[in-house]
Amino acid sequence: FHHWPTPEADLREVQRVLVENGMLLICLRMQLPAPRAFAAPGVTEEGVERVVDLVRRVGFRQVRVERRQAGREVACVLANR
Repeated sequence: FHHWPTPEADLREVQRVLVENGMLLICLRMQLPAPRAFAAPGVTEEGVERVVDLVRRVGFRQVRVERRQAGREVACVLANR
């Protein structure tokens, strides 16, 4: 998702082609509490909220965030068409 050139337009296209009640899942790697050498950057809590707002704005329903550990914390944004 973070490499998409036009996230809003791209999410609108996903929403358009996804089957009714289909699920969107975007996993965002969270920023580490302290920087580490050679560690990939992550998103902040504010970044997660911006994604949630964007997902809602393009028309997805039942938008929620679930936290998981996948080597480091990830925020999974889930929503239904």
